[in-house]
Amino acid sequence: TGTLTANEFHTTFTSASIMFASGSTKFGDTQDDTHEFTGSVDITGSFALGGYSVNEISNDTSLTDGSATSLPTENAVKSFIERPRRRSAKKRINGVAAFTLIELLVVIAIIAILAALMMPSLIQAKTAARSIVCKSQLRQYGIALSSYVGDKAHYPVYNFDPSDDEGTSHQYWHDRLMPYIGTDWVGTFSCPDYKGVNLAGNESAVALGSYGYNAFGVKLGYSNLGLGGTYSHTIISGAVNDTPIDGAKISEADVRAPSNMIAIGDATLIWLTKPMINLLYGEDGEEGASGMAHLDINYRNFVQRKTYPLSEKIITATESRHNGDYNISFADGHVDPIDRLSLHERTYRSLRRWNNDNRPHSDLLSNHQSAR
Repeated sequence: TGTLTANEFHTTFTSASIMFASGSTKFGDTQDDTHEFTGSVDITGSFALGGYSVNEISNDTSLTDGSATSLPTENAVKSFIERPRRRSAKKRINGVAAFTLIELLVVIAIIAILAALMMPSLIQAKTAARSIVCKSQLRQYGIALSSYVGDKAHYPVYNFDPSDDEGTSHQYWHDRLMPYIGTDWVGTFSCPDYKGVNLAGNESAVALGSYGYNAFGVKLGYSNLGLGGTYSHTIISGAVNDTPIDGAKISEADVRAPSNMIAIGDATLIWLTKPMINLLYGEDGEEGASGMAHLDINYRNFVQRKTYPLSEKIITATESRHNGDYNISFADGHVDPIDRLSLHERTYRSLRRWNNDNRPHSDLLSNHQSAR
């Protein structure tokens, strides 16, 4: 198979022959009186010769199978050659068909369209994968919480326990769970969708991180409705020994419906600037939305109200996390995603999930509401 050229020739063919009126033939780099063709030859087009061999250039051509044929006259041959030639639609490079520019552009356009159609699905798949990791980590927190309650018969306080058995009155809830979960708060065990900073709490400010504790229920400030107990070091005055201990801890029996009691989940977000982070924590950190170490319906409504500075940025950051969902670990250890609006709506069904007595207590809510 190849392209046959000649210096000067006239050609015609029957079903099994080809004749050259004059000149020499050249196929590749070989010049000879005898040529065998087994495929298609491109002279004015392409045609098959069926494996015959031309032995002689004359008016009568002998064929390799021993037969002979009489060819048309030279005028007839010229007439055949001078017919309009139909060029191939595709260019050929070294005997191999190649794409035209238009065909290449069409293929590129099709690939671009398919990629654009698949992009939303890829984004959703990545978001779902990050949410699965977050749920898995919250499941570990739920197991750690259940183990702690099994050992202590009460839930970890938020950050202050005046009657701590080991004499550690000031310690955050996540620090108390650390022996059960096997990692510290500032480690890599955080939500993949969280973009804020991870910092340990101190005497002046709460811990920052991706997960928060339902410490206070629906009451603004410290209460005995959540899981974190009544007291915090920020409101304690005088000697610790004089502090009343009633309500300082929430016992296992205080939680009426563990499967419907919010325990740990994606934290309430606040907006912190670099100077604020440095002032409160003595460390450098990037400006942005960071999670407090608690999950609080009232504080969420406070920082997302329309008149609060940067509330729109806080809401946008909240919406970008799990497509607006909160992953929640309940007191019995199971994990469910809840839409941000459903989680914080003022209904009987939603509010009772915040309180350990499984009652709504809507009268204890603050009047602030999220801008959207």
